[in-house]
Amino acid sequence: MSEADKMFKELGYEKDVGEAFGVVRYKHIKEDYYIRFYLRDRTFDANRISKNKIFPLEIDYKLLQAINKKFQELEWSYE
Repeated sequence: MSEADKMFKELGYEKDVGEAFGVVRYKHIKEDYYIRFYLRDRTFDANRISKNKIFPLEIDYKLLQAINKKFQELEWSYE
């Protein structure tokens, strides 16, 4: 398990889609919150689903740290 995976797990997320599909997705265990990393495009999105509608997910500092760690692990830094 990667360091980012551990950080997401501490925040209540589990990885439920692997890299075989070109997407790494984390789903919150209790809520319909999703974070997706699109490997080909080197982009990500974060959203929540409520009543069949999709809304942007508010990202707090700890979640941002986990996202940044995943960026590092995927070598998406542009320095």
